[in-house]
Amino acid sequence: MAVNPRGIYLARHGETESNLVGLYAGRNTEPLTPAGRSQVSGLADTLGATGLAHVWTSSIDRALESARLIGDRLDLAVTIDHRLDEMRLGPWEGRTEEEVARDFPDEYALWMTDPDQVRMDGRETLGQLATRVMDVVRDAAVVEGAVLLMTHVAPIRVAILSALRCPLSAYKRVGVPNASCVKLDSVAKQAVWFPQGTSLLVDIERAGSVAA
Repeated sequence: MAVNPRGIYLARHGETESNLVGLYAGRNTEPLTPAGRSQVSGLADTLGATGLAHVWTSSIDRALESARLIGDRLDLAVTIDHRLDEMRLGPWEGRTEEEVARDFPDEYALWMTDPDQVRMDGRETLGQLATRVMDVVRDAAVVEGAVLLMTHVAPIRVAILSALRCPLSAYKRVGVPNASCVKLDSVAKQAVWFPQGTSLLVDIERAGSVAA
């Protein structure tokens, strides 16, 4: 099959209360804040110029709400794909970063330095997450017309790293704000911010240099 020439766009859902207070939200059912809905409406306006043909989304409420806002604005149907769901966080679900650092000090320390090495019961590894996310990216690459994948911060981070052939250990170098969007081309090994067109690889390399 021919690779989709119109592009694959990955977007993060709009702002939620968990984002504001620094919770590991995981798969909770909270809605977007009013600011989050406004963010997504702005993203919809920007995506309108891409000729978007499909909207696939995580089943989790905040992503689904974001996808439906965009679908309604652009008159596109929304398709749920569980492969876009947020990373399973196990015992970290619903906790703040401070609580996780206090209650799981060894695992948290590893998460800060070598995030791809964290192994915990009930918690997905970055490798497992990348496998399912890149599976849906490959499916999107062979449909006709541009595709928006509405998802979460962890799936977007591993998709960017996988497309660029960067190690998953660089996970913490990728910042993904609410309602931000990335255009991905895993065949050409490219990932750029949309609509700015700036390279994610440059961001990752710069972050690595600062960390060093």
